[in-house]
Amino acid sequence: MQDRNLAVFACVLAAAAGSVVSADVTVDGKITAGDNYGPPKWVQTVPVSSVASFGDNLAGMGDVGAGSVGDPSTASTGLEMAIPYSALGITGPLPAIKLQVLLTNGFGDNASNQNLPGLVLNTANLGYTRTLNFNTITGNQFFATTGSTPSISIASVVTPFRIDGSRSSAGTPGDPNDPGDSYGAVTGARLQTNSTGYGDAGHGQVVYAGDFGPEGSELDAISVRKNDTAQMLYVMVTGNLQANGNRINIFFDTVAGGQNTILAGVGAPVEGLGAFGADPGLTFDAGFEPDYFVSVNANRTEQPEGTPLANDQFLIYVDHITLQSGVPGTNAYAGSTVFPGVAGFSDGTLSGGDVGAPAIRAALSNANSAGVVGGQVGGDFRAPHVDHAYGSEIDSVYSKIEGGKLYLLVTGNLNSNYAKLNLFFDCQSGGQNRLRGSTAAGLNYVGNPDIDFNGLNRMGADTLGTDEFGNPVPANGVRFDIGFETDYWVVCTTGPRATSNPFIETYANAAVLRTSGMRQDFLFRAEDYGAYDGGRKYPSHFPMDFDGPQFDAFASNANIYCNYAPRTCATQASNGMQPLPFLIKMAIDNSNVAGVTVADATGAAAVTTGAEIEIALSELIDGGWDGSSPIRVAGFISNEGPALGGDRYAFVANQVIGGLPLNGGQAPNLGDPRTIDFSALAGDQFVVLAPSGPAPCGPADIGGQGGIPGPDGLLNNNDFVVFIDYFFSQNPIADSGSQGGVAGSDGLFDNNDFIVFIDQFFAGCGV
Repeated sequence: MQDRNLAVFACVLAAAAGSVVSADVTVDGKITAGDNYGPPKWVQTVPVSSVASFGDNLAGMGDVGAGSVGDPSTASTGLEMAIPYSALGITGPLPAIKLQVLLTNGFGDNASNQNLPGLVLNTANLGYTRTLNFNTITGNQFFATTGSTPSISIASVVTPFRIDGSRSSAGTPGDPNDPGDSYGAVTGARLQTNSTGYGDAGHGQVVYAGDFGPEGSELDAISVRKNDTAQMLYVMVTGNLQANGNRINIFFDTVAGGQNTILAGVGAPVEGLGAFGADPGLTFDAGFEPDYFVSVNANRTEQPEGTPLANDQFLIYVDHITLQSGVPGTNAYAGSTVFPGVAGFSDGTLSGGDVGAPAIRAALSNANSAGVVGGQVGGDFRAPHVDHAYGSEIDSVYSKIEGGKLYLLVTGNLNSNYAKLNLFFDCQSGGQNRLRGSTAAGLNYVGNPDIDFNGLNRMGADTLGTDEFGNPVPANGVRFDIGFETDYWVVCTTGPRATSNPFIETYANAAVLRTSGMRQDFLFRAEDYGAYDGGRKYPSHFPMDFDGPQFDAFASNANIYCNYAPRTCATQASNGMQPLPFLIKMAIDNSNVAGVTVADATGAAAVTTGAEIEIALSELIDGGWDGSSPIRVAGFISNEGPALGGDRYAFVANQVIGGLPLNGGQAPNLGDPRTIDFSALAGDQFVVLAPSGPAPCGPADIGGQGGIPGPDGLLNNNDFVVFIDYFFSQNPIADSGSQGGVAGSDGLFDNNDFIVFIDQFFAGCGV
């Protein structure tokens, strides 16, 4: 009997593998064709506050201006290299050559808008590199020393140059061990013409090792010198290279042949640039066929957990790639070096490179805070704008469950001053009716995880009382409606586009809320993670997708962090495994200029843009959703500070999911979250999201797309995947059969459970 059913089980897996499932929602902050949310679960009835820090986002708000790209000629530091002629296939004097500089991400498959020669002002980041074709851009995007435009002259020098990441160094006269260098002024086509789309650095440090200001990468200007006697080419690219793996790639066309379109290769960056499947690979302008390129990136070295940032923890890495005609590119690692000014730096000498790699010297200084600006120059930033809003409101709530995921769209706006949309989920037993605050040492009271500079605990109790057993309990902090006990928190925010930071950034945080104490392993190490994701909205964080890489090891205290989904971080840490990415996705579209106003809320239902979230039910709910228990959400908009309340999460607007009671058609802002008691207000300040979407398709419908726990209205191989996981983890859901293959639990995990599950599966959705 057991063998028969296990054979049937194998056949079912094969037969079900081709089952069709519904397409996912596009997480882009708006109702998109195919999302199929259906009608809203709730619509706002409260006009937005007239307080400017929240306010109404109206068409026409914002700024207009001509702007300036900045002055790239003033940048004096950046990447400097000494490249032997032999590394470029050259013997004898330097012949006529061509070259191009392109800034990409670490893998090479995303190109910035920073190219030398420069692109047209306000050209956006070029995007996916494997399909990028420079022939589609007007003009030549490479330099030539003769016979083409734009042209670049290469003056001769007779003494070696110091390699220190500076355009001009005096050196020590007469000391051959301390040569100077001077590339002279840069003008004309050698200057950048476009603002950077990869961040405008403003920290002013040779190495970025602390909170000194914004980071970024830009290419401001290029200067090249040659020494035919020493057979050495000196290249100076002023600007910045953020120590996050971004790459400055310098392509050289020096001999016959080469690759006008980069062929498939192995390893970054050539793999990210080269052909892949149907993608042809990066294609250069006609007449430019690079034979070699040098790629430089910077990053932090591996350090023990908790080690404070320091300049000597960062290295620059140099790769030398050969591009022969018709042959995949080959990569030789030339080595690494510390930054100038750090102990061990020696005139750009590299160490640790491959045997036979060319003896390139390189230095990088990130001290530049001048050069080109970031973001769009001039133009119209007025509302409506997809990235920027001047007010905050909640208009309606849409949701559905599909493929083992909860999709939630909260329409409205978030002021781009880092106003925050807080979402509290109640979807399983336990949780917090009154939000817990910071841990009180010595009182046997544990607060919530530290996340977003302890912002979650800022909304919770800072005063404790006692329960009937004498245990400490919150005496203030946000109190939800009676029966609403939140067990999961997600927040998203965006900002700013301003003179000091012209880029829009988006951030999201998530945490599992504690019913009592913190989650610990058997050695009493904390397992409660504060999770976060975000940064520059484009190109990397639209949507924010919680895909790592940070994953702190267990610690003896409660402050551990990850860039993955927090519950899964704890589970995987317990199993000694790496967390799964993409279990949470979030995106913000700030285009709305309708919706609620300071006078009425009649336009709320018409809004279709706002903050959109996708979250796996296995992450949201411990053990996954059972298909019938309610999933509820409460939420509100809070400020960033310091204008209201003095610090972040210190002031709550009148924009609350579920609405507030009206007095004369208005509702006041709620103020300090620690004083809020929703149970004392009329109505429900939460919305029931589920059951919704596909109804469970019989008792065997326990798995969604990708083998994620939870019903999806379909019977297919995903249900078997989840059943097997449940069976071997002895989850009670898999205890579906008792002796003789009779439906019902018996406390055992055996062949009877398989028999019943298979019978339920073949019985179909009508059971």
